[in-house]
Amino acid sequence: MKNFITLLLSSVLAVATFAQHDAVVPVNSDVSHVKLYIGGAQITRTASISIGKGTTKLVVKNLPNTIDASTFTVEGKGDFTILSIMEGYSNQAQNLPNKAKPIKDSLTLLLTQKEDIENAQLILSEEENFLNLNRTIGGKETGITAAELKQIHEFYKSRYAGIKKEQLANRRKLTDLNKEIERLKARLYPFTADRVSLNQQLEIVVMASKAVSGNLKISYYTSAAGWQPVYDIRAEGFTKPIDLILKASATNGTGENWKNVRFTFSTGKPVLGATPPVINPWFLRPIQPPRPVAAPMSLSRSKMAEEIAYESMDYDERQLAGSSADFSVRQEAMLATDYDIPIGYSLATGKDPLTVEVEKTSLKANFEHTATPKLSAYAFIVAKIPNTEGLALLNAKASIYLDGAYTGSAYISPGMVSDTITLPIGVDNGVLVKRTRVKEFTSRRVIGSKITETIGWQLEVSNKRSSAITLVLKDQVPVSTDKSIQVKPDELSGGTIDESTGIITWNVKLDAGKNKHLKFTYSVEYPKDKHIILE
Repeated sequence: MKNFITLLLSSVLAVATFAQHDAVVPVNSDVSHVKLYIGGAQITRTASISIGKGTTKLVVKNLPNTIDASTFTVEGKGDFTILSIMEGYSNQAQNLPNKAKPIKDSLTLLLTQKEDIENAQLILSEEENFLNLNRTIGGKETGITAAELKQIHEFYKSRYAGIKKEQLANRRKLTDLNKEIERLKARLYPFTADRVSLNQQLEIVVMASKAVSGNLKISYYTSAAGWQPVYDIRAEGFTKPIDLILKASATNGTGENWKNVRFTFSTGKPVLGATPPVINPWFLRPIQPPRPVAAPMSLSRSKMAEEIAYESMDYDERQLAGSSADFSVRQEAMLATDYDIPIGYSLATGKDPLTVEVEKTSLKANFEHTATPKLSAYAFIVAKIPNTEGLALLNAKASIYLDGAYTGSAYISPGMVSDTITLPIGVDNGVLVKRTRVKEFTSRRVIGSKITETIGWQLEVSNKRSSAITLVLKDQVPVSTDKSIQVKPDELSGGTIDESTGIITWNVKLDAGKNKHLKFTYSVEYPKDKHIILE
């Protein structure tokens, strides 16, 4: 008896120990930090856990299917040890929003009714076929009286009419049901369009020597989010510094909403590989090489830490409110620049981009006007900025504001960076330019086998502003590509000409309220048997 009790207690303890080692604990996690790249994102989630003694399997559910599962990393904080992690998928059906449930239930009911009617139609069709196969019974059977035959034919006639009537009623019901089904589908579509399933999960096996509480930090990469840089260029007059404001346009297509999340915007591009290319021997063979065919580029992300590579690269004084740029922290890594935003933001999945100011730089600039009246009747303002601080620019569209008014847009690129950075500011309506042809300087002469044409132009500049300006004015003369055609610049009114391009440049200083006229002429000599087009 004593041995039996001992055996029974041992069995109970073994079962208890076995159950303890196989505890499964669901874990709720929230997105706490998102590091956005220009095409991709590193997501960090945090979770609080409570585990018992022994080994425990922690299951983190409702993760988006847009995750690159090979990039999962897990860190723990507490008196426990992480033994393993394994990604997988949950078989549980994903719930729709509460507002969509009544629509879904109604749609399911109508689809069931439709299926019942379609089955009824099949039964009626089979019955109709059966009647058709037995219509000649009177001619094949003997011993049937005329009264009995009449009764059979009346039955066929009545039942056949009944079948047709039921089939017609069912077709009408199906038409009405299909209309209602399509209407419900249209109502349900906004709740399901671009909806990403949240049935990916992560299983984390941990071990503890006692019951403890702790925290988990889970990180992974996804290509379903990212950011694009955009600039604001703001100028207040020609005596104050200009503000170059870098903004981040963040997108979230992961399938889950981000609520009160801290963002980091990185100029890195993890879609690029970190491994340098290897050049192989180039062998020539006497064959015609095939036409190259473009193919989509793929990238393995099995070792994210080794594969990721990066590409480095106050609103106006009247504004009272601050912006996120006042709080952002710029960190320059070896291959990228990171902008940390300590303020929490929310960004719903599949919605419009979130725009966040990440950096504001005030730059001392020298302003000048430039005009090419042959191409445009407007004078443009450009800012010349000495790049003494090693300013780095990103490929981005820039919105330009002059004295608080939007003047247009331009495209900023790293290629604009040099000892002096030139940024477009916009059109200055206070400076007028005009180009007219001067008839008295225009002529056409024929001498022997040659024709000589002389063309003359007048450029007029008017400064309607209350301050002096410096204007770079440009025009051109043609450049000959034929030895038999000779181009000769005549009068340039002090302009300098680039012989290789034919572009003439004038540097004009014009006081407030003043006008200035410039003239230039050129001659073209060419054979009579050739036809050329001049202005």
